[in-house]
Amino acid sequence: MPSAQEMAPGESRSFPYLAQVETRGLYCFGAVHLITRFPFGLFEKVRIIHLETSFIAYPGLKGISQLSALASGRDRIGTKKWRWGEEVLGLRPALHEDDHRFIHWRTSARMGQLMVKEFVEEIEYPRPIFFDNRGNEGERFEQAVEVAASLLRRLVHSGVAVTFATWDNHFRPMASVEEMKSALRHLALISPTKKTIGEGFESWRSRTIKEGGGVFLRGEALPPSSLPPCEVVQV
Repeated sequence: MPSAQEMAPGESRSFPYLAQVETRGLYCFGAVHLITRFPFGLFEKVRIIHLETSFIAYPGLKGISQLSALASGRDRIGTKKWRWGEEVLGLRPALHEDDHRFIHWRTSARMGQLMVKEFVEEIEYPRPIFFDNRGNEGERFEQAVEVAASLLRRLVHSGVAVTFATWDNHFRPMASVEEMKSALRHLALISPTKKTIGEGFESWRSRTIKEGGGVFLRGEALPPSSLPPCEVVQV
């Protein structure tokens, strides 16, 4: 609550509104009470102004050694990309967004599925992070949310670009604090889900396969059977 402040007649003043909350989420500011003894100083007049604005409390920070290991070193950032006309690294199953010019037809016929050429180029690409928000309301889920938010912060502050997804949402690559805000807002408002398939997971899965790795932050449930090769971390 803002503190009481005296004002002279005709004076205007701005003041901070300090709020302390215990958990993440969406909060509304409380009402502001304006009190005056104008004009004679004998009686107090009170006006209550209900504020229509709100604010988001982001998840807290977790100091876990496992997060430090995940966030340390740029050696964990991938170094491959598919591009026409460069050295072929190998073959992999085709994804729906792949250019059909990269299909290796002879191998595809032998394997019974479309296989594309994988070309290599030394680059940095965003690291795919997925938070498995299946589970139940409670302390364990809240701790898992804090782990996910803390990992995002550590990676971005370490200069590592990331993409982030949950079962319903997938966020574009982020490499700065400003770009990370939409993902943190999502985590501030997230609830447990019972889903076993979702748009966010499919987008993360496709990117993880294409980029050769990612991080799956596992919650209470077992990882899905369609989980691609990646680093699974229990949170």
